[in-house]
Amino acid sequence: MNRPFAATSQQSSTEPYRFRYVTGTIVSFRTNTFSLLAVAIVAAGTVIGAEPRTTGTWQSDADHAWQSARTARRPLLLYFTMTNCVHCRKMARETLADQSVASDIETKFIAASLTADKDGDLARRLGVRIYPTTVIVAPEAGVLDRISGYVGPTELRDRLRVAAEKASPLKR
Repeated sequence: MNRPFAATSQQSSTEPYRFRYVTGTIVSFRTNTFSLLAVAIVAAGTVIGAEPRTTGTWQSDADHAWQSARTARRPLLLYFTMTNCVHCRKMARETLADQSVASDIETKFIAASLTADKDGDLARRLGVRIYPTTVIVAPEAGVLDRISGYVGPTELRDRLRVAAEKASPLKR
């Protein structure tokens, strides 16, 4: 009888081994080694799935950010991301953390970083289908720009400049 997880004849059942048989291959992990490996995998998954940090003041509540944008009469920049999104992390790490981009966002916009998990209804209402997506909304509620997918710092700065120029006559 084939018992894939039973102790083999070369090892006693009291030895701290686990997972002897995996897809036709005999594998021997000591419990301590397996535990360390499991902890390392979980820790790596936690770091990989973590929301990347951006520089500047970013809000996480869309309603509060909207009120702040209306009060300040500045466009609202909504950055929609998704858990474990590779391109979202890349954009946060390479584009949003860029000093020039961060400075433009800080001085000309009210920024909010939103997740599909928490803000899915708003994402659907704004037509977000790809992650990351950046939506720039005028204080009067008109969409100034929608940027789908990853963009580098130069392209984002150009699009932010155009959106800020479109919004500036609205500040009167």
